[in-house]
Amino acid sequence: MIVEPSPVPAPDPTPTAPPADPVADALAPMPAERRQSIVESITSWNTAVLEGYLQSVVHFGIAASDGVGDLTPAQTVEQLTHYVTGKSWGLAGPVVLADAQSSFYGEHWFSPDAIVLVAESGEFVSLDPKGGPLIVSVLYGVHTDLLY
Repeated sequence: MIVEPSPVPAPDPTPTAPPADPVADALAPMPAERRQSIVESITSWNTAVLEGYLQSVVHFGIAASDGVGDLTPAQTVEQLTHYVTGKSWGLAGPVVLADAQSSFYGEHWFSPDAIVLVAESGEFVSLDPKGGPLIVSVLYGVHTDLLY
């Protein structure tokens, strides 16, 4: 019995996209559109949107306390919802950012990439991607006076 060889299919002339690089993606900075969406989620109290912008484990802290620790994205959103809802929030100005970065909390909670918002009441929240595409830490404080 003679077996005839199968014809070899012609190569597909359509170029394929290079495979995704998970290491490069994890090291990429947070896109400006995502940063804006995070700000809007706090200012509009639509914190549920944040869950998709959080790393799988988020280090959550409350200034001048020992709480809270490592949380899931859902737990982080629950905490933020409690603290930000019903208040008027805006981006922190340069003086607050400089104070925050030089404060006791600066090294761990206020990287140059941190998204820092302040409420009219003086409360603050720092959502810090630390140079990556997702938020890895969140710090809430009852007043910016804690940053001096």
